[in-house]
Amino acid sequence: MPDSMMSTTRKENYLSRLVKSPDRRRSQRHGCHFLARAYFTSHGARGIKEVEVAALDISQHGICLSSAHAEDVPLHFYLYIGHYQHSISCAVVARQDQILRCEFLRRETMEMIEFLTSVSDPKMTLSEIRHPLFGYMGDN
Repeated sequence: MPDSMMSTTRKENYLSRLVKSPDRRRSQRHGCHFLARAYFTSHGARGIKEVEVAALDISQHGICLSSAHAEDVPLHFYLYIGHYQHSISCAVVARQDQILRCEFLRRETMEMIEFLTSVSDPKMTLSEIRHPLFGYMGDN
């Protein structure tokens, strides 16, 4: 079968709905500095692995991460913020050394992006976050 026909008949996976244009940015990126955890399966489905990542910039559609273990992160993973309080399904669209450029499978709210860009202590996002976005309503 000619190559041109193969590309139109090939069945694509769930990651195929990601934008394929060279300019992937669909929303403004904001500089940020917070830590999170990337979770993914390892050894087939027998184990779950966790890698700490540092966020460098974020938008409603994606995030740029840095990690000493970037090569271990697969194409699809879950990014956890807080103490398992918020998860974001991500797909890696580009890798360069310790940098992962990722796209969210679902758009994030602008309120969440504004909160994450305002974080002053990067380690705060590794523990329980006391904020209304994470279900915290204050002391009663």
